[in-house]
Amino acid sequence: MKSYCLRLRYAALRAFSDSRLVLADVDAIQEENIRHLHLTNFSPALLMAIHPVGQEEDEPHVNYWRDDAYLRLILALTSNAEWCERLVGDRHIGHCISMLNGLDEHSPAPFQIAAILGRVHSISPNAAGAAFEHTEQKGIPAADLGDVRRNVGLVMEKLKRRNRCLSSMQDYHVNLTGLTET
Repeated sequence: MKSYCLRLRYAALRAFSDSRLVLADVDAIQEENIRHLHLTNFSPALLMAIHPVGQEEDEPHVNYWRDDAYLRLILALTSNAEWCERLVGDRHIGHCISMLNGLDEHSPAPFQIAAILGRVHSISPNAAGAAFEHTEQKGIPAADLGDVRRNVGLVMEKLKRRNRCLSSMQDYHVNLTGLTET
């Protein structure tokens, strides 16, 4: 029964991830009540799919396919300011930061997390402050934050080549540098 529940949760996560661009476009929802329900109900359900209450200890902490689908979805959602606020408030950004512990060096997750945090910072600086507080509270090792800072630097270089680098992304990089040097 346990493996069936896990497979069902992961199948739902994959379906959500495959629909990520539609889910991210909450501005297309004209009816305010439906948009509010979408924002308030989807986010907690998504977190429950990733980390359910009462999750047993023997469930693998790192699962490449699950984590990749989750991070792709979160990255798409961060293209919208309302989602950025919701993702920080509902602890998704904190979960992304927590994922830094236990990632292997070949995983694309550090780059995805760097892009997510960079978007949150550039779209919703107030939400980014909460993400930094979570980083400090979790005691993420400076080496892991250094990897994120390095990946943010790579993202910034790509954006600079396209003349799209935002000053807020540069501010975020400076803040990460401050966290890794303390």
